[in-house]
Amino acid sequence: MRLRSCDRETAVRRALAEGKLDAALRQHLVGCRSCSDLVLVETFLQRSARELRPVAPLPDPGPIWWRARLQARAEAAERATWMIPALQRLALTGIAIVAGLAFARSWPVLRTWLGALTPDSLLAAGAASPTLVILGSLGVLALLALFDFTHVRE
Repeated sequence: MRLRSCDRETAVRRALAEGKLDAALRQHLVGCRSCSDLVLVETFLQRSARELRPVAPLPDPGPIWWRARLQARAEAAERATWMIPALQRLALTGIAIVAGLAFARSWPVLRTWLGALTPDSLLAAGAASPTLVILGSLGVLALLALFDFTHVRE
């Protein structure tokens, strides 16, 4: 395909930019396919540019860019930390299971210890068996984990 250009194309282009097509150029457009196509395309582009010109000025792109970067960082942080609540639930479940098993296993000792519970026996050095210490520790850990989990979710 060979494209031909007319030697009067620059004059036509200049006249279109100024908005003044004189009679000689109009007569030339009747016989020149290249220049008439140029006028057709150029008038279409000028009309489109006028119609698409914004009514109000565009906002400053700085704050828009800043908000987009802030949102991207927040989304990246959310993607990076999505597993933390699931692991907290898993830890709470594990603590509850271990505490339940320890409570069931130490129930005979606990029942005997609770039956003999007096102020003097609480102060005695031999009152705390290792099973009860473990059970109490697990209870405290469960309460701390539950407290931490409920505050993280807010």
